[in-house]
Amino acid sequence: MCGDYGMTKVQGASLLAAMGIFDLFGTTLSGWLSDRFSIAACCCSGITACAACR
Repeated sequence: MCGDYGMTKVQGASLLAAMGIFDLFGTTLSGWLSDRFSIAACCCSGITACAACR
């Protein structure tokens, strides 16, 4: 499948690993913000919903 997009297997694996790392930090930061500030939870939820609709 990586070849369909012009990537090598190593590039595809690196991209998947980077997505996992950003997901880990983003989820942690989002949880911390929503615990601290209730408005942040609304903003993060809204941004996530908009991104999921694309």
